[in-house]
Amino acid sequence: MASEFDALTVFIADEKTQEEVGEMREVSKVRQQEVSIGNVDILSRLVAVHESMKSNLAQRHASHVRTMAKFDALSRLDRVVARLKGLTRKLDAVEAKRDVDNAREFNYSVVAGSTTMQFRSIVKYVCGHPSEAGLPNAVDKVVFQENYDIGDQPPYHLMPLNNREINKWSRMMKLPELRRRLRSIYWFYNDERLTLAFNANRAACMKAILNVKAYLLNP
Repeated sequence: MASEFDALTVFIADEKTQEEVGEMREVSKVRQQEVSIGNVDILSRLVAVHESMKSNLAQRHASHVRTMAKFDALSRLDRVVARLKGLTRKLDAVEAKRDVDNAREFNYSVVAGSTTMQFRSIVKYVCGHPSEAGLPNAVDKVVFQENYDIGDQPPYHLMPLNNREINKWSRMMKLPELRRRLRSIYWFYNDERLTLAFNANRAACMKAILNVKAYLLNP
């Protein structure tokens, strides 16, 4: 009887042990699942961060490409504008030279033999102003701008109106005034044909007057 009781006790103990082992296995499975789920969650987050970084880099690259494209377009536009300005200056010079040739032809054929008929004005057709000449000194009745472009008319009262006025310059104008006027003419036209020294004497000024007349008549 005692042996049967002991056997029953061992059987019950074994059953409990098996149940405990089973429970422990279940707990272990749950924990493994939790760990697995946790790992999956971490991996998902890492993947999301990676995708976000890729997206940001792609956006930055696209923005950089757009910026560089804008700079490239602006650079091309600047070059086009520069070429257009150059062509415009050339066209202005051609048009100004044509006007000058027409005026000189009229002055030579019609005005040269008259003392009272007015010369046609010669527009500026050489760009810039001579730096060594500086800004013109005061000339009677003449108002200067700081700069003139190709095709601009000379300031009013700067050039002689006719042959009579040229003769008046030669006979009546005092040397300082004559020198200022002739150097101002050189400054406006920026043409070596009209060059006159700062300290030019009267003989040099008389020669410069003839150069001004030739400038009105001849190419």
